[in-house]
Amino acid sequence: MAGPLGFEPKTFSLEGKQDIDLKAYREYLDKKYSRQYASLLFGYIKKHYQCFLNPNELLKIPVSIRSNVLKAMVSFSK
Repeated sequence: MAGPLGFEPKTFSLEGKQDIDLKAYREYLDKKYSRQYASLLFGYIKKHYQCFLNPNELLKIPVSIRSNVLKAMVSFSK
């Protein structure tokens, strides 16, 4: 155990792109955001889904779009 009860590390595993429910994610984005912003976030998740498997991959993403990729990852985790 790493600390007090309830603070154990959780594992999140994605075997591959097919394990991601992109249809449900797109529906969530369409309900919550404008069409253009939803398309932007959806595109970033499709392109950079490997960042869930290995967060070090974020360092390979250009700084100019890294914050947008992180925002897409946060919205996907909800």
